[in-house]
Amino acid sequence: MIYAVIDTNVLVSAYITKKLTAATSKVWAAVLQGKIIPVYSDEIIDEYTDVLHRKKFDIPEHLIKWAIDRILMKGTCPIILVLAREMYKQIPSDFQSLLDDNRLLIISISKAVRQSKATALARNRHICEMADNILFVGVTESSSLYPLAKEYNNKTQVV
Repeated sequence: MIYAVIDTNVLVSAYITKKLTAATSKVWAAVLQGKIIPVYSDEIIDEYTDVLHRKKFDIPEHLIKWAIDRILMKGTCPIILVLAREMYKQIPSDFQSLLDDNRLLIISISKAVRQSKATALARNRHICEMADNILFVGVTESSSLYPLAKEYNNKTQVV
């Protein structure tokens, strides 16, 4: 097994190339197959997210999310996934191995189909208080998370 920091240019090139035989495609395939274990930090994930979202690359949002999820899942850092409500009748197989290895913690405080705004805000505030660093993705001034992003701005990054 090889542990490696995947350069952002390699990731971008793997997505925009049409050749599956390209070196960047082979590196990305090795990551997906578990032959290369990605090493990353919050800053590296932020860079991946920022660069992959550049309009000039025209990479669809669902592919960016999928790529970042795969890097997190194939890497070695712990992951906390917070769900607004119970979303899975059965844990996806991708998640099960992470749970078995104690790399993934899923927080879902309700089995209810829909939570009240007050309950969701209380949950989110509690998580913000516990977290060392917080990454808010897609939060705008009209978002219900925006007040929390402002309140916890000393440990928050909005993407």
